[in-house]
Amino acid sequence: FWLMLNLSVLTWIRFAIWLAIGFAVYFGYSYRNSLLGRQLRKAKKLGVPVESLFAQDAVAAEKMAQGESEDQARAEAAQETGNN
Repeated sequence: FWLMLNLSVLTWIRFAIWLAIGFAVYFGYSYRNSLLGRQLRKAKKLGVPVESLFAQDAVAAEKMAQGESEDQARAEAAQETGNN
């Protein structure tokens, strides 16, 4: 902590700038490439109500809690909620 207090103001400014750039790249990339983001964009293009995607996830989670495999639970949830 003592070493950080003795850094110059210019060093802290550089750090803040690089930190902001890093956050922008990290969150920009993760938003564009997240599974949920891709599902939502695809659903909007196809005219599928976004709520149905969340309902499908809820049904799949409930089935997984009952002991089904993830793939099987998601397939059955898609059939039950009408999403393919």
